[in-house]
Amino acid sequence: VIKLYEHAHPFHELGFLLAGECDWHTAGKRAPLRAGDLILVPAGVKHYERTPARTQARIGWIGFDFADGHTEVPAALGEPLSARDYAPEFKRLFDVVRDERQGNEAGHAERAELALREILILLCRLSPAGAAVEARASAKSVRGPQLVRSAALTLASNLAQPMRIRDLA
Repeated sequence: VIKLYEHAHPFHELGFLLAGECDWHTAGKRAPLRAGDLILVPAGVKHYERTPARTQARIGWIGFDFADGHTEVPAALGEPLSARDYAPEFKRLFDVVRDERQGNEAGHAERAELALREILILLCRLSPAGAAVEARASAKSVRGPQLVRSAALTLASNLAQPMRIRDLA
């Protein structure tokens, strides 16, 4: 068993399990993660990863905060979520964030932040509240996709705050 040391950050940390499996311990709770799962660790919350023997886990991480000191994230995002059908889109957006953060030309940082916002809005759609709205909306007519978008925007209302990407791995 490989266990990383317990630690916390002054910023939020978003993880996407790219391959393998691991247990993620956050605020005293164990969350088993498999490839395609995501987890958002709020700022200041102690956490660590434990990977079973003979197992490997490859995780992409983005550390971020809100530039104006706003530290809240939607509470529903604190639980591990499965990327489901969005897994390729999350992978693409994580790659955009990584690639743009490594660039130093004008507009790179802004494009990385836009991709991060898109990731967080997709997470809102996957959250239990967003999924419930999506299930109810799918039984309705043309308004279904509009209701889902509205729910995602409502859940992500604080994402309109200025943001900074603080760390990337």
